[in-house]
Amino acid sequence: MADVDPDSVVSHAVTQPQVEGVESLAEPYWTAERKAAARPLPGRPPGVADEAGVAPSSFEETAPSAAGLSPRHRAPAVPAGLPVVSIGLSDPAPSPFRTTRVPARTSFPYSAIGKLFMTLGGVDSAGTAWVVGDRVLVTAGHCLHDGADWARNLVFSPFYPSQPEPDWAARALHVLAGWIAGGGGAGRYDLGAVVLDRPVAPRTGALGWRAAYPPDQAPRQASGFPILWDSPAYPFDGRQLWRTDGRYAGAGNPLSLASNMTQGCSGGPWLIEQGGQAYAVGLNSYQPGGEATIQSPRFGRGFLNLLAAAGA
Repeated sequence: MADVDPDSVVSHAVTQPQVEGVESLAEPYWTAERKAAARPLPGRPPGVADEAGVAPSSFEETAPSAAGLSPRHRAPAVPAGLPVVSIGLSDPAPSPFRTTRVPARTSFPYSAIGKLFMTLGGVDSAGTAWVVGDRVLVTAGHCLHDGADWARNLVFSPFYPSQPEPDWAARALHVLAGWIAGGGGAGRYDLGAVVLDRPVAPRTGALGWRAAYPPDQAPRQASGFPILWDSPAYPFDGRQLWRTDGRYAGAGNPLSLASNMTQGCSGGPWLIEQGGQAYAVGLNSYQPGGEATIQSPRFGRGFLNLLAAAGA
């Protein structure tokens, strides 16, 4: 893929035969038992190198604005009547992080963060995603494509495990060419977008976002559905939304945030709060081995290309 722009979008239309009385075959596939047994996704697919030992590039080399991209943002969209809460970020951030359950699951902005279920590599798996448009989600690229093939049976459960209505099923998946190419630089492109079968934002709201802004040292809050933890202090069982208020740990590409969340949080947003509003500025991509940090691709040209491809 030497001649392919790594920030270009690779798309996949989801074709699912219609069955009388249900939206798609993906919905009846995901029983409560199958969801409970879904395995958390690792931060990298097989064959993609671990970048934990690679020193981050300098800000001048990796800032999207250095490539001629001006900063852009979109304010959050909150339906009338949906409760809104502050994400409560403190400045300076706890040292190095503070991880707690999210109590206000049905209040914005947490209402816009949900659990993603998919079959990937023949394995029923789970990650995290967030609403960014009327029927569009953002998540990690490795939740949608494992380096060899696309996810199947993909559904979004915004209020998991309490689901008042059927899941939203995927109709199209989009990832960046740089992610599919793999290799040591793939973490910079671990972004994906999902187009759903029907509008979801009127129920959940849609997160605002900021792209191509220079990184700063302000604290960030990472959210997701982590699994695989045996500490009584952090019972990560994949059934609850957790948040980490973390110290900014690195301005390279990928970015780094102090956090102890585990597999299953992949795709969950990194939030900042400005003017009383929450903006996504990154997402959970990968945890370097042996480190209490989590990494995110920068929101630059590739992120904006994904939103355009998905119609958000």
